[in-house]
Amino acid sequence: MRSIIIVMLCIQVGIFLAISYSLIFARHSGARPRPLWPSLAIGLVLVSSTSWTIADRHMGEQGAELVSFGAAFLLGMGFMTILLLIRQRRALDTVD
Repeated sequence: MRSIIIVMLCIQVGIFLAISYSLIFARHSGARPRPLWPSLAIGLVLVSSTSWTIADRHMGEQGAELVSFGAAFLLGMGFMTILLLIRQRRALDTVD
């Protein structure tokens, strides 16, 4: 397995754990809505697109399909965060 594939798998696991931690344990304060959905979405989409590019260029090697699966999974999580951002903004608009 190439080292770039191993590094990308570690990055995918790391961002998944970071996003999961921020969703579960983030504290809500009045000044900052919990959590920062746009930042999470940008990070997920960026890592997903990079993973997809690496998996596409190394297709057929060991671990490339796993990186491709992780890319699709993270892209789905990115879409989830975008939808949660839209929901949160609509809820704030109705309160005002």
